[in-house]
Amino acid sequence: PLTTPTYAACICALIIIALAFIFFVRTYLSDSLATARIWHVNLRMAMLRASVGSAQTLITLGAYEDFLNVYRKPMMSSLADLQAIIAMQVNGQFLRRQRVQDDAETDSEGSTKKKKKYSWHVCLMAHSLADTIAWLEVCRVQWQIMRTNEQANEVMSVMNDIKQQFEAHTPVQGKKEIGQRPDESDEHSHLLQLHTSELLAIGNVMLVSTRNESSHLSMRMPMAIDEFLRIVSIQPPPKGAPLQLEFQWVKSDDHRLQNIMTPLLDQLSEMAGLDDTSAPKKRLAIIQVLVCKLIDLLDPGTPWDKGEPFDEDEAPVVPRNERLTPLVRHLAPAQKEWLKQRKYFKFSDPNLSFPGFRADLAHRPQEERDVHPELWVGACPPKEPRRRPPAWSKVNPYPSQRTLSTRRSTRELQVERS
Repeated sequence: PLTTPTYAACICALIIIALAFIFFVRTYLSDSLATARIWHVNLRMAMLRASVGSAQTLITLGAYEDFLNVYRKPMMSSLADLQAIIAMQVNGQFLRRQRVQDDAETDSEGSTKKKKKYSWHVCLMAHSLADTIAWLEVCRVQWQIMRTNEQANEVMSVMNDIKQQFEAHTPVQGKKEIGQRPDESDEHSHLLQLHTSELLAIGNVMLVSTRNESSHLSMRMPMAIDEFLRIVSIQPPPKGAPLQLEFQWVKSDDHRLQNIMTPLLDQLSEMAGLDDTSAPKKRLAIIQVLVCKLIDLLDPGTPWDKGEPFDEDEAPVVPRNERLTPLVRHLAPAQKEWLKQRKYFKFSDPNLSFPGFRADLAHRPQEERDVHPELWVGACPPKEPRRRPPAWSKVNPYPSQRTLSTRRSTRELQVERS
């Protein structure tokens, strides 16, 4: 039988256990509250740093002109490369030629080489497309915190229309419609159609952080082609590899880029397997024409009527030569009518003539340009020059006789007058 001291000892033990449990619960709750407070403090600090960074970016890139000063040259380079590679594909089957060459190549022993999953030309065109899509994403984000003007809104309108050419599948993108002639549509018009989420994913995965030396700001710029080719060519772990290695690969940024770029690369590979009669051209042609218009708005290159054609830092970044030829002659009537209704064509260039382009042919009469094989009727007339102010002629009475060493820019003249 249990005695009174035994009962007392049991009760004391229960009390001690209860007090220990209460102390444990109290300690656990206090630690959880402290952890939550630390988490909230870190969150507020991160939000504060983000707001400070956004404010700094807003101050530095607060106006459209500031945006152009920072991004114009690298963006022009990407746009020029894209329109050139699209022109090579539409005019000469850029992807098909490389595929035929890869199929015919053999090694020294005469056996067929082990083919890569994606050919060099497919990766090159995929990078050009993804590079431009990344620039569209940069502009979309910057436009939300930027003081825009009419010209900036016109540029953004062209960018939105370029994205629409990837997303939509209508006669404007080459889809066949009842009553159309065979040459007004594409048999494989679905190629290069990407969903909005795919465009956003491609734009974000292509962006890497870089530091601008002039503004000392960390900015997001599209990935260089060498890094892109390195990541695309990485092989996943072989079958039977350790689970830790497979887990690291699945969680890596390289796998993420490969996974996001797969739809675009697969469609370009399918396009490379089509001959000239079945390969899609209409969607590519209207994208190239819109890219040329975007270059024209961001890099107008309008000369002066007197003296030097361009003042200091005014010369166009993209030369208006044969490498920059809009593919208007490849557009279907439905595509031309759609473009003519756009605001940036309707009032300034309703005939899609692209004034100022093909400066290498500007010295020829219009009738000679009309029969040029790469152009179309009424194409590329000389651009109307800007007029110098009257005060400029007084300061520069004989501009044609002045030497390069004695020429002065308009900015120097303004400083001298002041």
